[in-house]
Amino acid sequence: MSGKLALQLDFIASPSAGAAARRGQRYAHGVNFNLDASSLIAGFVVSGVGFVLFTYGRKMGRAPHFVIGLILMIFPYFVPSVLLMLGIGTLLCGLCYLAARAGY
Repeated sequence: MSGKLALQLDFIASPSAGAAARRGQRYAHGVNFNLDASSLIAGFVVSGVGFVLFTYGRKMGRAPHFVIGLILMIFPYFVPSVLLMLGIGTLLCGLCYLAARAGY
């Protein structure tokens, strides 16, 4: 049994496995995914607020809420920094507030 396990581990550590991993990195080279806990939680919170605004705007027929909610749900996928994500989310929520106060 241990010989079979050693054979499998040798196969994983072989140079051809490393070449396959390098080929896989070629496709993910330009992607800047941050999977830290803080980034995931911030993205979840911002997207959750966006979902609430999106649903409210869709049901009540309010275009600013609908559009800003849609943007809030999508943009966290493209922002690598937590502070930038929260800043943009706060700015968009402020714009939504001002649009509601202006009567849109």
